[in-house]
Amino acid sequence: MAERTNAALQGSEQDEDQVLPWDCRDNQHMAEIYYNEPLRAQNRFLAEENLKLKRLLRENHIAWSPISKAYLNAAAQASLRNGRYTTRSSARSGHFGGFPSLPTEVLLSILRYALAAPDPIIDPLCKIKPETLTSTEKLRGNQIAIHVLATCKALHAEGSRILWTNNTFVFTAPENVRRFQEVDFSFRKKIKRVNFRIIAQLYDDRGVVQRVSRSQYRDLKKDVILRVHRRVPEKTYARRGLKSYAWAQLLDFLEALRAPFDPTHDKNLVPPRLLPGLESLRFDFVNYFAEDLPNFENELHGLASHELGCILNEVAVTGLPLDAPGGRALMELSGMAKDQGLILVGKEAYIQDEKGLIPLRGPAWCARVIRGWKSLSRSRRERVSSDDGASDDASDDASDDGASDGDASENKASDENACHGEASDDSDDSDTIDVSSVDSNPVDYHDTLESLLPSAPGEPNRPPTLPERRGKTVWKRVPVSRDSETRRFVEFWRKTGYPVEAAEDGNGACPCCGEQHPGTRALHHY
Repeated sequence: MAERTNAALQGSEQDEDQVLPWDCRDNQHMAEIYYNEPLRAQNRFLAEENLKLKRLLRENHIAWSPISKAYLNAAAQASLRNGRYTTRSSARSGHFGGFPSLPTEVLLSILRYALAAPDPIIDPLCKIKPETLTSTEKLRGNQIAIHVLATCKALHAEGSRILWTNNTFVFTAPENVRRFQEVDFSFRKKIKRVNFRIIAQLYDDRGVVQRVSRSQYRDLKKDVILRVHRRVPEKTYARRGLKSYAWAQLLDFLEALRAPFDPTHDKNLVPPRLLPGLESLRFDFVNYFAEDLPNFENELHGLASHELGCILNEVAVTGLPLDAPGGRALMELSGMAKDQGLILVGKEAYIQDEKGLIPLRGPAWCARVIRGWKSLSRSRRERVSSDDGASDDASDDASDDGASDGDASENKASDENACHGEASDDSDDSDTIDVSSVDSNPVDYHDTLESLLPSAPGEPNRPPTLPERRGKTVWKRVPVSRDSETRRFVEFWRKTGYPVEAAEDGNGACPCCGEQHPGTRALHHY
């Protein structure tokens, strides 16, 4: 009897500790399915076989196309003029065609000039769609001499490194981001900046014309007819009318950043993301109008704030609607920024009509610092709260207000707060940090990840901080305008995240743009 009682008690304890599984798709399993898709696998096999056959034909001086025939004829004529026939060994000697070899430094300079584009490269490895470009971008033509990579193996290896590390890239479709996994991981891990140009796709089976009044944007000379994909109405119970691929497209973009499948990767290690070295990500939302877009579900929170949470030093967002869904989307995307990371919010940069994108001018960025109070250690927060801004010790003076590497390591050992918990009330920028509001429930799911998520690094060569602000502010380099690469130092309050120079009026208006909208105000509780 006693044995049955003990067994029953043990069974009840196991039932209490049992956790129901979460129904979801496994990321690595989905990546493996995409990698092993029959068409992709067959293309890889045929591409490798094609390269081997071309190499054999080239070594035996057999042409397989008009271009290769012209190349082989030119090489043969040059060899006859020099009185010798070109072989593989003579081609390796560097005197092919009678031209002397160039120094390595000169070749590298030529490669940098030929493969470094002055403007961002749009949709690399993919066919560009004219409707995703502005009129200026359509007239640019080729910005790099990509064919130099086909010259020889040495130039291909060194040129590939220059191509993928010395350029910035713009992606206009989720499938274009997924195709970027074809780039070697050694090149992908060095990419630090990427731009996602997310264009809302509209579909309609009623034939209604969607217009945007020119009064909404000062850069428009006339009303804009939006690009709408016409569909034939179906005689089913399917929902009719205007449909949009907007918030779901944002999810597809973020899902493309997950770790791709690599058959050679060690299964005992966590697979790296598509761009593991990414530090800055800009979202340009196009045609995201409040009256045309519905609300979205909770998948964005799990993807942006959990799977991709706290991985970026800077997140820039333009074009989100000034309504509740837009403010919520901004709050979720802010979860991708590290503690003490920089959030840049701006107005629409583009609008799409039936021909392409129309660039729009806009004011400067509305800059915020996210969770700046969390980069302080627990003991330092208590000291700031008790002393009410008194001067710190000499050791604290050396570390100043930025989140240096020492602050990040100290934060890993002492902080127990959520990766995106609530901050204290921000009625006054000069108030000290309320430590009681910083501590969170120790059983919260996010607390277990705190030691794994370092803060954003501090800015080097930052200006000195006033003694009365030490421990309360942080310096960040902010672009002087929305589309400028020039930056200047701006001081932010750790508690509210707003710039010190921007005075808050208390009426719910954004201190950066002066407008009444929930977008940046929602970041108070994030």
